[in-house]
Amino acid sequence: MELSRHIKEHRVRLGMSQEQLAEAIYVSRQTISNWETDRTYPDVQSLLLLSNLFDVSVDALIKGDVEKMNAVLSAEAKKLNKLSIVMVVSGSRPDLWCKRSHGSNPGIAKVPIAGTSRMLPLRWESVN
Repeated sequence: MELSRHIKEHRVRLGMSQEQLAEAIYVSRQTISNWETDRTYPDVQSLLLLSNLFDVSVDALIKGDVEKMNAVLSAEAKKLNKLSIVMVVSGSRPDLWCKRSHGSNPGIAKVPIAGTSRMLPLRWESVN
């Protein structure tokens, strides 16, 4: 995503190593590495510290990511909508194709979003 690229570009622009950036915003060097390689995403406090240090708005820092996430979620929503139509027409039971969350409500499940490690909550009602 874009945020990883933005963090690295701003760090390099300021002539900072990952270690120096980590010290400046109170995280480990490994955390910076994980952000720059898209393995993890900064928390809100870290985003605020990064935007202050880089002298850019949080919006500018994450703008591309928000647009990309919206596009991914929109595409996944379309897929789920098509699937729900197939399920209603065929009379399928959601609990047969969708793995329920441990200890969750019987009418709520989590579905993996393709290409990400995120899960999308899915709610259904029984149709008799």
